[in-house]
Amino acid sequence: MIRKSRQIINSTFAILVLFHLTNSLAWADAFDITPFAGTRFGGELDNIDSNNQSVDLEVEDGDPSYGAIFAIRVYQELRVELLYSHQETRLETDSGFLSSSSKFSDIDIDYYHIGASWEWAMQNTVRPFFVMSMGATEFDPDEPLLDDDTRFSYSIGGGVKLFMQKNLALHLGGRFFSTFIEDNDQLHCNDDHSFCFESDDDEYLDQFEATLGLTFRF
Repeated sequence: MIRKSRQIINSTFAILVLFHLTNSLAWADAFDITPFAGTRFGGELDNIDSNNQSVDLEVEDGDPSYGAIFAIRVYQELRVELLYSHQETRLETDSGFLSSSSKFSDIDIDYYHIGASWEWAMQNTVRPFFVMSMGATEFDPDEPLLDDDTRFSYSIGGGVKLFMQKNLALHLGGRFFSTFIEDNDQLHCNDDHSFCFESDDDEYLDQFEATLGLTFRF
């Protein structure tokens, strides 16, 4: 009898959860698709050249990017987002403030992220939003000395959606991406090792992306 009661309770709970999810996805404006174009700024890497000498590399500023965002509304103004963003750019050697940079390698940088966004309906046509996400950054360089690589990354950002029609909006956004490159933590001790401390010198590639797109809401 107790087992049967538990089965009934579990079945009822499952039905209620399924009803809630189905009802949520049945709301109007449940799905967003946002193709976008933009540009990225920033990005520094420390690498090794063919002579085993450490060189500083920078991602060229201002190169275009493009991609798409797919979002599902899960609760009121909360949405789960899938992001893909692609950029074809190049790495340049940092020759200092007074010297010009030189090309080191062409490189493609792709972001594959999943996250959550919050949208506020301040007016019927103006809706600010905030987004957080995490996922993978894929590097695809042309330089034979550099290998293709995939690293963990996260992003935060925001912007505004300007609705021109009920289901069509101009999407103005900006995101900060940070990609973990290498763990360079070091242990420092005095001569007799009676006192030690660890320095946090982890290396990250940071980029900011400004985007303009169109949001189609279904």
